[in-house]
Amino acid sequence: MKVTRRAPLAVILVLLLGTMLLAAETEYTVVKGDTLWEIAKAYDVDWKEIAELNGITDEYALQVGTVLKIPAAYTEISVMIPNIDHDIPAVICIPEGDGPFPIVVMLHGTGSDKSEAGGGYLLAAPALAEAGIASVRFDFIGNGESTADYIDYNFTSAVDDTNIAFAYAASLPRIDGHRAGIMGWSQGGTIALLAAGQNP
Repeated sequence: MKVTRRAPLAVILVLLLGTMLLAAETEYTVVKGDTLWEIAKAYDVDWKEIAELNGITDEYALQVGTVLKIPAAYTEISVMIPNIDHDIPAVICIPEGDGPFPIVVMLHGTGSDKSEAGGGYLLAAPALAEAGIASVRFDFIGNGESTADYIDYNFTSAVDDTNIAFAYAASLPRIDGHRAGIMGWSQGGTIALLAAGQNP
């Protein structure tokens, strides 16, 4: 795993995780003066997709107070990434568009899983995607959907899984593995530091 140190990306991550969670919402309440085209432009989606998703037949007759579902501006792919003696259950979140997109590896804490405690990464991944940043999150050995025995989990195995998950995601066509970041919660933060230290 090669982690590129870029101050702008680091600053973006800190700011986005604190402020962009709201931008990843998939519903919008119509207010006076809204048009379907303005709403679509604000969410960077085609207005026809919003109309179809919400059963709108007259695009000129939006009712104030109507809650519209907004199509996601990203795709999530669930994969099993092969390692030497076990598979790594992972989810890769890729923004819509041609890319290539920078990527963030998300590491969970002890006893948690790839969604992180309270579903934190379920919120962070779409927020990053809304900002044009892909992500990969996965279950460490013995956690979440991992079928490997937790007794085999240690810092070495965690860093190895991190490197393999990153390499897999970075090999995808719309991912730019040269613009990468890593984040972790609790013990995942320790693993993030260890993995970054091996890959300056």
